[in-house]
Amino acid sequence: MSTVSRGRLCRLLVALMCACGPEPAGPGSDGGTEDASATASGGSGSTATTSGASGSTAAPTTGEPELPCVDPQPIFQRGGEVPSGFVRCANGIVHRLEVVACAVEGFGDCMSGNDECHSDVECDDAPHGTCHQVSFIGCVCNFGCGSDADCAAGEICACPGVLGKNHSQCIPAGCLDSSGCEAGLCALAAGGSTQCGALAVAEVACIDASSPCLVHEDCRHLPQNQDCGSCWPQDGAWSCGTLEGCGVNC
Repeated sequence: MSTVSRGRLCRLLVALMCACGPEPAGPGSDGGTEDASATASGGSGSTATTSGASGSTAAPTTGEPELPCVDPQPIFQRGGEVPSGFVRCANGIVHRLEVVACAVEGFGDCMSGNDECHSDVECDDAPHGTCHQVSFIGCVCNFGCGSDADCAAGEICACPGVLGKNHSQCIPAGCLDSSGCEAGLCALAAGGSTQCGALAVAEVACIDASSPCLVHEDCRHLPQNQDCGSCWPQDGAWSCGTLEGCGVNC
C-alpha cells in the first residue's frame, strides 16, 4: 500500500472514532452537568430533599420571647428558712418556681377585738383561721390554706410570708408554677388591699418578655397616682393600671 493510501486510511479511522464516541453534556442532556448545576442553585436536584430534611430537624419555636429569672433568691415561709416555692429575680419579678405545702401556720393581727373575733382561736369554723383587723373598729376571721388543695378551682395557696403577711391566703391563678409557662414565668402581682391591710390583693399569671410591663415600677408613670401604678394581669395579658385599694384611708 502506498503512503497516500495509508494516510487516507488513518483519516478515515479517526473520523469513524469521533462519530461513534460520547457526545458532550449540554442543556437538556442526561449528563451530570445539569445535576451539578441544580444542586448548586437549589433547583430540582437532590438539594431540595436535603434542604427539606434539614428544615424538619430544626428546633420548633413558640414565637414568644424567653424570660429567664436571673439570680433567683428564695422567699421563705414566715419565721424560718422553709422555701415557699416563690423566688425573687434580680429584675424584681417574683414567680412561683415550684408547688410546696405550707409548713407553718399563720396568725392574725387583731387589736380592737370587736366584730367577728377577738383572737385566732375564735376563728374555728374552718382550718387555718386567723383574726384580722379590717378597720379601727373591728376584726374579721380569715380562713387561709395549707396547700393548693385547700383553695377553690383556679386558685393557689400563698403560704405565710409570701405576700408580706403573717397568714396564708388563696389567690387567683392562671398558672400553677413556672414550668407551665412555656416562654416565661408564673409571676406574682401583689399589693394594695380590699380590706385596708387584712387581705392582700394578689394573683399569679404567666408573663413573658413581650409584656409592656414586668414589675410595678414599670408603671409609676401613671399621672393619677404614681405610687399606685401597678403591673397586673388582665384577661391573661399584663398591663399597667392602678393598684386596687391603694391610697385607701381606713
